[in-house]
Amino acid sequence: MKENAEILNKKTIELNRLINSNDSGKNAWRAGATLSQIKETKEFKLFNYDSFGEYTEQKLNISESRANGYVTIYKSFSDESFSDNILVTHLLTLAKADQNIREVILEGIKKINIEKTVKDNTIGKVITNKPFHTNDIISTTIELLKSAKSNKLEINTGLAIDALQLAKEQNFDRGTSYKVSNKHGKPFLSIYFENVCKVFPYKPTCEMDVVGLFCTMFIYLMDIPFRYSGQTQLVSFDHIVYLRAAFQDAQVKLNGKKKDDLMTIDIEFEFKSSSYFSHLNSEKTCHMIVCWENNIDKLEYDKFKYKIP
Repeated sequence: MKENAEILNKKTIELNRLINSNDSGKNAWRAGATLSQIKETKEFKLFNYDSFGEYTEQKLNISESRANGYVTIYKSFSDESFSDNILVTHLLTLAKADQNIREVILEGIKKINIEKTVKDNTIGKVITNKPFHTNDIISTTIELLKSAKSNKLEINTGLAIDALQLAKEQNFDRGTSYKVSNKHGKPFLSIYFENVCKVFPYKPTCEMDVVGLFCTMFIYLMDIPFRYSGQTQLVSFDHIVYLRAAFQDAQVKLNGKKKDDLMTIDIEFEFKSSSYFSHLNSEKTCHMIVCWENNIDKLEYDKFKYKIP
């Protein structure tokens, strides 16, 4: 009994080292292997704990849900299936995807990393172990491949690499988009909306500017009919139901042919339209993107049969 307690104590020391060293997916996998054994054999009772959660909170200073996340990583992947620069957050996101989708994404990342290493070595750059993909890019890649799969396309490594590269091109540097700046954009000039320019004299430089400009222009936009979502009849904006910070950013009513024939749509505001793809893993839908710069290459997304609002 005492010998078993000493073994568990060594395991606990090693778990603390793995958990606190860095966010490495490899370390998370190794921690998950040990935690899985401790949980299934109820070794935690050797330390007089009644539950696995009590053990993780008292001895490892992590919640039971976090510990179970490591166990999920261990049970979902083999140690050889992912690169050294994959993070724990990447693996937790991938674990939720279908097995064939996560396998081709991991294989795609391996190939991209190999090509990047060869290219960097050729030009004499020092290779670091810095992660090549953010979690937003992983989430977007999963959604693109899910769309392709639902449309009966073959899910393979080549398609995964295309999805990863496309998602990466959308520039998911979410941290910089929220930096506070007191600088305004260049003068906003328009021969069609002169009164708007008096109220909103500078071009947008961020998402909040786009929201402000949309609201400022809304009274004028109400008079401009347009075709929405492939419909033959013209519609126009009627009124704003609400604005909020969470996705989706706004709900708006559209007028149809009849005065009382109102259609409800959800809108997402973005400075650049491509930032919309950081929301692809949301269960909510969006009907329209309102942006200042449309930098989405629709033809590229057609490859995955993904419908852009």
